[in-house]
Amino acid sequence: MAGIAGRSGRKPFVPTADHRNTVKVMKGLGIPEEQICLTVINPTTGRPLSRRSLEVHFKRELATGATEMTALVGNWLVNSILGRKPPSGEPVKNDQARMTGAIFYLKTRGGWKETQINELMGKDGRPLHIWQRYPEDAGL
Repeated sequence: MAGIAGRSGRKPFVPTADHRNTVKVMKGLGIPEEQICLTVINPTTGRPLSRRSLEVHFKRELATGATEMTALVGNWLVNSILGRKPPSGEPVKNDQARMTGAIFYLKTRGGWKETQINELMGKDGRPLHIWQRYPEDAGL
């Protein structure tokens, strides 16, 4: 629309459903927004979106992508651990895999942890005390 004040000839960017899904998944995977911009191509210009355009057109996807991905993976994991059919795919039947998933879940979300105790022992098998630097200090 050349010749009309305040109007450029370029049509505004309109995101497609595929654009929205791509941005949501990439955000959920933790890919930086600068790299997400490079994958969304404006069909009018044939160039990647700017960071500002990404923020304007994909505000909801950027805000919810990580949460939705965590919910999907968490839902799959819990269903698999419990031997139920997850929303997509088949249930995990391998007991070892289900146990590993349960332990992972409890360590990351349930507060479980592995503890390791290291105790120094002397040559005689008794606990070694810090102040025993020399054999004469130990009464040997």
